[in-house]
Amino acid sequence: RIGEAGRPLSAGEAQRVALARAYLRDAALLIVDEPTAHLDTVSADLIGDALWSLAAGRTLLLVTHRLHLADRFDRIINVDQGRLVVPASVPPSAPPVVMT
Repeated sequence: RIGEAGRPLSAGEAQRVALARAYLRDAALLIVDEPTAHLDTVSADLIGDALWSLAAGRTLLLVTHRLHLADRFDRIINVDQGRLVVPASVPPSAPPVVMT
């Protein structure tokens, strides 16, 4: 939480640190909540690209309000007020989504 000269990290710096920690951890499952929140467009695109690279060969669950991030995924599930809404995009080969 501490950046240069004892100042707090900016949102972009904190996101990059979290992404670096995920790289080091080498987890098979990544759960990411709003990874580009509070970032400018350039930083958000860089974080999105880095996250996509990191996700190669892994399962990635991404929670976002930014639909351009979701465009890269095989499956998009919409949740509205805690309820599953008809998925926005599910390829024919994808297994069904089950929520209990």
